[in-house]
Amino acid sequence: MNNYGYTITWPDHVDYALNKLGYEYPYDEVAVKAFLDRWGALDLETFSQVLRRTNHEDILLAIFAIGYEDTPWARNLLVPFLESSSPLEKWAAVLCLGRMKEERTLPILCTMLTEYLPPHEQYNAQGYFVWYYDYWRSTVVKLLGQWEQPELVMPLYDALKELWRQEQTGTEFSKKHWYVCQDLLAHALGRLARFDLVKGLDASEARLSLWKVYMALGYLQAHQNYPDVFAFYREVAWDRLPLKAQVAEVLQQQLGLSPQDQKVCLQLATYERAFRGVTMTIEIHRDGT
Repeated sequence: MNNYGYTITWPDHVDYALNKLGYEYPYDEVAVKAFLDRWGALDLETFSQVLRRTNHEDILLAIFAIGYEDTPWARNLLVPFLESSSPLEKWAAVLCLGRMKEERTLPILCTMLTEYLPPHEQYNAQGYFVWYYDYWRSTVVKLLGQWEQPELVMPLYDALKELWRQEQTGTEFSKKHWYVCQDLLAHALGRLARFDLVKGLDASEARLSLWKVYMALGYLQAHQNYPDVFAFYREVAWDRLPLKAQVAEVLQQQLGLSPQDQKVCLQLATYERAFRGVTMTIEIHRDGT
């Protein structure tokens, strides 16, 4: 909503790009106005011209705007950025092409799971920490979860262990993003039915309970009927019937938990979510990424 009290609606590809770059009102209007002052239009052809120029922030906006379109035209424009010397440009292109299921992004996405974590965090030329990597990491996990390929099991598992390790010393800002990634990683491993791996995870009982529940939700593909399974609401999704009964059944079948152990696991998982005190929510995009 602008100063005149009405909401400005951007084209879908612009809205998608602004979201991926973390722009919210009123900064989205500022960013779009600045872009229009430089380029004069918001159509896809204009964004394709931007890719040939050097303004870094404009290039990121253009990559995501073009990447919203799952077309051969968009794919051909973005593939060269897989070899970009700019890590941000490369990450942006990989996220877009991964959404298109471009096979060449798969090994890069696996690397991105733990890339630019401490002590190898990235800083720009002015020395400021670049926060995009932690912001985009959850999208990386969601994209890999959608591939559901057995060879992804170990990269996902190793990333879950590494993010837990990082959490022990990370800042509160980083932890909020890593919490999200951990939930998504457990969910992805559940989609691949790798419940056996939970035995090798070294974490608190409450956190392990949460991961077990997310694995069960992934195994059930619960996100298809319950798109808010990752949302930080007061009532967690697995407290609803019949989903709660379905999760309990998976815990019994896949992990051998007794009815009492199932109850404790669900209670601890709910407690763990509340204990975090996290207020941010996972945005479920139209494309599920």
